[in-house]
Amino acid sequence: AAGPGADLPGSPGSPDSVGGPGGGFSADGDSVGGGSRGPPRSAELIANMEAKAKADADEAELIEMAQEVGAAALHYAEGRGPLQYKSSGEVAPFSETLHEIKFAPLQTGRYFQNLAIRMTGTDTVLDVAIRGVAIDVPIYVKEEVMDLKTCVIGKLYRKKLVLCNRGKLAFKVQAKAPPELEGYVEFNPDMGFVQSGEEFEVGVKFRPTPDALAQCAPYAIPETGVIA
Repeated sequence: AAGPGADLPGSPGSPDSVGGPGGGFSADGDSVGGGSRGPPRSAELIANMEAKAKADADEAELIEMAQEVGAAALHYAEGRGPLQYKSSGEVAPFSETLHEIKFAPLQTGRYFQNLAIRMTGTDTVLDVAIRGVAIDVPIYVKEEVMDLKTCVIGKLYRKKLVLCNRGKLAFKVQAKAPPELEGYVEFNPDMGFVQSGEEFEVGVKFRPTPDALAQCAPYAIPETGVIA
């Protein structure tokens, strides 16, 4: 119990006072009394949040650009389709010729097309039917996104890339880093065979250096060092 004249917590003159004559501190630790002080923490926090928001926006824009490039690769050039061939040719007298037909599907499904080959100077018409079936690639990756989180320049990081085979035959696979990442990304082993219904592990080594940003300049934001 406190006797007469005792200082109660929170009363004027008490060490717990936040508004007494000698000044005090607010709940967040910023001085509210006399004396000099630095900028409030809230201002620094806001500045950091704004910088992070800008970096996130720049990264999102770069990733969107990369996705547009990838999407463009899944469209046929003008005048082309899944079945590609020359529209004319020549056959010498008493000979034969090869007429190449390319089957380049971008989606799974069945494709067919009927051709009518006409010989100049005659009424001869040759009917040719072309058929093709496109299926999913038997080889796929178990983890589509390999996230190495935050990496330090000059340090070596390792992760496993797991390849799977859903087909009935063994398939040969070969891993190769794109030119922009040569010297920074390595695969071990870089070639192997994935057996039917089995998995195949490839070790991935990543060692970032300051030169990586310059080498990937077309795909990077120099101010933030983001590469996509």
